[in-house]
Amino acid sequence: MKIAVIPNTGKEGAESLAETIIGEFPENCFLVRDYKCNEKIDAALVLGGDGTMLRAVKAFGDVPVLGINFGTLGYMASVEKENATEAVRKLLSGKYMVEERMMLSVTVERNGVKICESTALNDGVITRSERILSLGESFNEKLVYSFSGDGIIVATPTGSTAYSLSAGGPVAPPDMQMIITTPVCPHSIHIRPVIASGDTVVKIKLSDMAENSGMLNVDGQNVTPLYSGDEVIFARADKTAKLIFLEEKNFYDILRYKLSGEKGERK
Repeated sequence: MKIAVIPNTGKEGAESLAETIIGEFPENCFLVRDYKCNEKIDAALVLGGDGTMLRAVKAFGDVPVLGINFGTLGYMASVEKENATEAVRKLLSGKYMVEERMMLSVTVERNGVKICESTALNDGVITRSERILSLGESFNEKLVYSFSGDGIIVATPTGSTAYSLSAGGPVAPPDMQMIITTPVCPHSIHIRPVIASGDTVVKIKLSDMAENSGMLNVDGQNVTPLYSGDEVIFARADKTAKLIFLEEKNFYDILRYKLSGEKGERK
């Protein structure tokens, strides 16, 4: 089994732990920097937080990814760093499972022409530039509502525990198939998060009005300027993210552990 070890060099101790792992398992593990690997690999071992995991999932395509948590919450990075060596042993012995996560295709159209597209595991976030942003939200070409505010978050179930949660969105188990839309600081008390089925095509359109501009941020990495009349289209992607877990887990136990700081054993 060939495992690419990807440390986040911005996290203290990540590189030294990568060296320790490679020294312990030299026939199986090798170092990869900048998410670039020319060799065929069976798995990727990511030493970082959820941001590092997001980059690795996109960089390595269908390769399953195991996260060693060097971040804060770390919903996707399922193993704490003190358990990293044991995690690799389990991986090599086949004592693991691969969980597939829904992803979103994100496309920007301007005057009917596609100008960019990308894929999100967590979310696509549309935010204002300077002035308040005016948006319309449609599901399968049917208008849900129009509003003004700071923007909107369109999230997967995996992304429901990220920015969407901070903005007041619902939490969804990651194995569900749904799209969550969460307005950011809407200028109306009647505008609330809405959940659509996984087969829904969600379209967010910037209203045709002067100085109505914003930005699209996909998984905190790709930023695209948006202008009046632009449309951002979200739909379930053809591919899924493949995350490695070493044991059966209860999503709600992890949620409680992460959000409340509850002491005791993490389940």
